[in-house]
Order: sequence, then structure tokens, then C-alpha cells
Amino acid sequence: RKLERTLMGRQDSSGSTRAAKALHDEAFAHLRRRDLRPAQALLQGLKEQHAGSSHCLLVEGHCALIGAGDLRAAEALYERGARAAIGDLDTCDAMHALARLCRMEERWEEAEAHYTAALALRPDCPDLSQEGCFARAKRLVLSDQPAAAAAEFEAGLATASPEWQPHFARERAAARALGGGAVRTVVREYREALRLGGLPSELALGETLSTLATRAEAEAAAEHGTAAARARA
Repeated sequence: RKLERTLMGRQDSSGSTRAAKALHDEAFAHLRRRDLRPAQALLQGLKEQHAGSSHCLLVEGHCALIGAGDLRAAEALYERGARAAIGDLDTCDAMHALARLCRMEERWEEAEAHYTAALALRPDCPDLSQEGCFARAKRLVLSDQPAAAAAEFEAGLATASPEWQPHFARERAAARALGGGAVRTVVREYREALRLGGLPSELALGETLSTLATRAEAEAAAEHGTAAARARA
């Protein structure tokens, strides 16, 4: 009987987690479309049916972030959601929420760590895969590894959703330029970014290429000056 009660308790807990996740996913879909009222109504339902659960705290965090723009309140709620997690579904969604917030704030090392944790639980999730790839590539840029970052952005672009393709294309070109890639390649990749919507206009493309040319000239002049100084020494 004790074993039977234990198994039934686990089944009830699992069912409750799935129900809370379903409400969470529905609320988040509304928030992505900026439909605040339905999301807030779902949050109220979560508080009534699943108070203190991980997914309830996560939806409250989403409402704070997307509805009120309060990043610190959202982060605190996401961290509470992670601590309240009782299974992989809870933990994965909490890590994903923290990863997205860190990505928004360009905290790339933290974002990559959270995406890695989430992907370990759901390696087949395309959203986690492409967002994690983007965060990893941005971290490589900050780690002064632009060539490796360009390769990572290129790999991500090959499988990215239409929503993410402009971002991967733009950042690939920027990393390629930063790493001293061939001018023809950089121009081609920036044009690809423009075609995919990663740059707003031909004017923006021209300004970007002009900035790159100016930077290259300045770097060449600096190198020439250094070489001349060494020769005189």
C-alpha cells in the first residue's frame, strides 16, 4: 500500500507539472504577441491551481519582463522558478527563461551556460539549439575569437528559423570582418544579411562597409607607423 501511494503521488505530481507547463506555454505565447490580458488571466489561474510551482513563478516572471519591462523582478522570479523545479520540464523552462533574459542583456557567458543546461535536458529542441548557438558565438566574439565566432554563426545560419536568419547573417559578417576576413567575403556576407533582413537598407549596408574601410585604413596606418618606428630604432 505504501508503494502504491508513492506511485500515485508521483503520477499526480507529474500530471500537475504537465498541466502547469501547458498553462505556462499558452501564457508565454500570448506574451510574445503582446497580448497581456490573456496572459495575466492564465497567471491568475496558475496561482489558484498551482501556487508556488515552478511554471507559475516563470509566468509571473514573463509578465514582469514583457508586460512591465522589469528585468530584475523577472530574474528573481526565474531564479525562484529554478529552485522550485521538481523535474526536467520545470528545470529546462527555468534555464531557458534565464538564458533569454541574459541574452537580452548581452550577458553572453551566463546566457551560454543557461542554454547549455537547458539543452542537456532537451537536446532536440530547435529553439534552444539556435538560441544557444547564437549565445555561444557572441561569447566567442567577446573572448577575442572572431574567426571561431564567424564559423559558429555560419553553422547556426544553416539551420536557423526564418526569424533568426537575419541575426545570424548580420553577426556572421560582423565577426568575419572583425577577424580580418577577405574583403570580398565580408561584402558578400553583408549583402546576404541585407537580403535576409539583417540590415535595414542599402544605405545601412553602405555605411557599414564605409566604416569597415575606414577602420582598415586606420589599422594599416598604425601598422605602418609601428614598422617605421622599429626600422628607425
